[in-house]
Amino acid sequence: MRTNLICYPDVTRVMRNLGLIACLVAAGAAGCVSAGSAQGPKPMRLAEVIDAQLNARGALRWAKERPLVPGDFRGTPPTATGQEGAHTEYTIISGARCTGRTLEFQATAAVLPAQSWMVAELKRSPSETARTLRHEQTHFDISEVYARRIRRKFAELYDPCSNSEEVLQEFSDRLVRDEAAEQRRYDEETIHGRTTGIQTDWDRQVAAWLESLNKYDK
Repeated sequence: MRTNLICYPDVTRVMRNLGLIACLVAAGAAGCVSAGSAQGPKPMRLAEVIDAQLNARGALRWAKERPLVPGDFRGTPPTATGQEGAHTEYTIISGARCTGRTLEFQATAAVLPAQSWMVAELKRSPSETARTLRHEQTHFDISEVYARRIRRKFAELYDPCSNSEEVLQEFSDRLVRDEAAEQRRYDEETIHGRTTGIQTDWDRQVAAWLESLNKYDK
């Protein structure tokens, strides 16, 4: 089970012909990394800026060969957990910037283990641990689906650098809003993983989405 935390990122904003500052917003906390200037060192690649943000937060990036495990839930559960026995805090960090007419873009789905938790009772029950991890993994997979959809959107843009920063940002933000709605629907339909049959249907659907987006897995 999880509380439905959705993180709204901003597309990286870069002032052309000025000092380049890449600012990323994730999980409600803003961080800015200098990307160089006209007189200074060579600007950091966008992927390096995003990696620095994720590494600073101890983030676990989505990877097909690396599913979630109990040890990824390192946070302390609150005193009152309500109906949730586990909480996964995740984020999609995305960014886009233009150098001349060339667009550089990045979108990464990640979990923040230090802020994710699972109650001890679930960890002591192998069957409950497996059920919870299954539900949480599909949440994480949905995030990766939308990270890939963001990558696809930017890859398919015609003459992307003719768009303003605000337009580029809205392309990403719209998909993040769609992801939030999808995550809510998933929890509602599966009752936080308690309905086995519907959970199985979602697992299969999300796996099919990922497969259909394999071209955009990086």
